[in-house]
Amino acid sequence: EISVRDWSSDVCSSDLIVPRSTVVALLLRATGPDLSTQSVRQGILALLNREPLIAIGTGNGPAAKLQADAQVLAPSLPGYAPTIPGTASPAKPDPDQAARQLSDAGYAKIGGTWTRDGRPLSLVIAAPTEHPSYLSVANEISRQLAAAGIQSKVVSVPATDLITQLGAQQPQNGQEPVNLVVAPQPVGGDPATVMATNFGCVSKSDGTPDVPLSLIGSCDPAIQPTIDAA
Repeated sequence: EISVRDWSSDVCSSDLIVPRSTVVALLLRATGPDLSTQSVRQGILALLNREPLIAIGTGNGPAAKLQADAQVLAPSLPGYAPTIPGTASPAKPDPDQAARQLSDAGYAKIGGTWTRDGRPLSLVIAAPTEHPSYLSVANEISRQLAAAGIQSKVVSVPATDLITQLGAQQPQNGQEPVNLVVAPQPVGGDPATVMATNFGCVSKSDGTPDVPLSLIGSCDPAIQPTIDAA
């Protein structure tokens, strides 16, 4: 996940507009035969340059200085401290790391395109229709990936439809699976709840894989004890 700081408005009544703080998150989902592999997801993230994404998402205004560099707390909240490594991916692009990760997953760069088993690596990037700036961020992600040899398609989906699509176990009505989402995450709430919602797993007694709580489609059982204790 790569996050930037943004501001939007929420209409609470017919004559009252209240500012609402949100974090713009890039959610790279473990969907499809390609992105189910962690090394592929890490390789894709290592290709992204956050600085242009932040500039586009915030309009290069005051919010550009409030970069969300932690997994749970936003910059405006008490106790916030950056936890992202300052000189490595995802804070900074690392093409060498990306090449190693994709190569380890069985991809080879042929004719400038990352390919495996004769099929190019390709993503569907979605953004909510109601947020034009998010669509601009999605298009910049697509541009960066294309320059690095990864194909992608950007789709604009109404927010309610996007949430329904992400929550479905399988794509509905011939829809393509969404691999990367540019989406708002409201700031605030209990930090332990935020951590559980974004990273928690639901264990199943029948021995089948854990079910992630988030719309990303993956979770890390190794940190579940920390989440449970929060």
